[in-house]
Amino acid sequence: METRHEENEECANLTLMPSHHFDDEEEVSDFELNYKTSYAELQNAFDELYEECINLSKTCAKRKKQIVSLERKTFDTQVELEKVKGSSCNKCEEHETKIVELTNEQFINNVLEKVC
Repeated sequence: METRHEENEECANLTLMPSHHFDDEEEVSDFELNYKTSYAELQNAFDELYEECINLSKTCAKRKKQIVSLERKTFDTQVELEKVKGSSCNKCEEHETKIVELTNEQFINNVLEKVC
């Protein structure tokens, strides 16, 4: 059971609520009066955004083509690398043997020069 004081407080709160709500509507109305955007301003803003969207779409399409091209080159390079890895190349061994022979020959020549 509510006391008389609680009933009075609740009644006061209910009385203030519509008043508060009315103040909010008045503030919004004041804002709308102070800032009205014309149709031309909105149209200009839309046109600018649309133009920017078109330019970004073109840039995106170019970048996608570049990405596809680079992916293709990467794949081709990987295929070439695998071919080179898979092929038997004796050139390294031949060059290594030649280096050893030349080094030995140079060493022998140096020793002979010192002896003679």
